[in-house]
Amino acid sequence: MLDAIGDLGIVEVPFPADAALQLARLRAATELTMPDCCVLLAAGEVSGQVLTIDDRLGRVAQAQGLGDLL
Repeated sequence: MLDAIGDLGIVEVPFPADAALQLARLRAATELTMPDCCVLLAAGEVSGQVLTIDDRLGRVAQAQGLGDLL
């Protein structure tokens, strides 16, 4: 299983020193769950994209230029 994840190029993204503040702002502005806010923060840190089937997360990711819905 871990090999399959590695084959996808999925890596751990370290959060910046001010992650707590950024996450609090994201949570307050979007009303997303904290795990979803972590996904957005990580995508933003690496100029990545979020691909999801979650409507709320997808809408926010799209609005921030970070993703799309499946």
